Amino acid sequence: MKKITLEFLESENACGSGVKNVTSWNLLNLPADKFLEELIKHDRFDYANWLIIRLFTTNKQKVQYACFAAKQVLTIFETKYKNDDRPRKAIEAVEEYLKKSSSKTKQAATYAAAYNAYADAYNVCTAACAAHADAAAAHAEIKNKIIEYGIKILEEI
Repeated sequence: MKKITLEFLESENACGSGVKNVTSWNLLNLPADKFLEELIKHDRFDYANWLIIRLFTTNKQKVQYACFAAKQVLTIFETKYKNDDRPRKAIEAVEEYLKKSSSKTKQAATYAAAYNAYADAYNVCTAACAAHADAAAAHAEIKNKIIEYGIKILEEI
């Protein structure tokens, strides 16, 4: 698995405070999976998520990860916004995109629909998460599950 170096972090425009933290924690030059495990131990799910996305080599992996993450928090959103089905529809569109293996034109059209639906869901979920920051902070298990799924995708590369 790829080693996480200072050069890699800089090439990906990692924030200065993040680089400073991982340097002080002696994480540089660890393989990505070990680096991610250490980030979780330091309760830095945000750093882990940032890194996972940058380690994916295809858009499909990014879409799989985003869909999985959205599914993990869907009930939180739907509890608060009972009449707003945009996130659920976005997830369904993304899952449909991931199933498609037919012609490139159909796949591109499905991807475009999924991306637009995901963008809508992202905007709605961002607002919901901001409104429920205290509840979201209590969901370390969900965060762990999402990061573990990202690591699983990375291991398949």
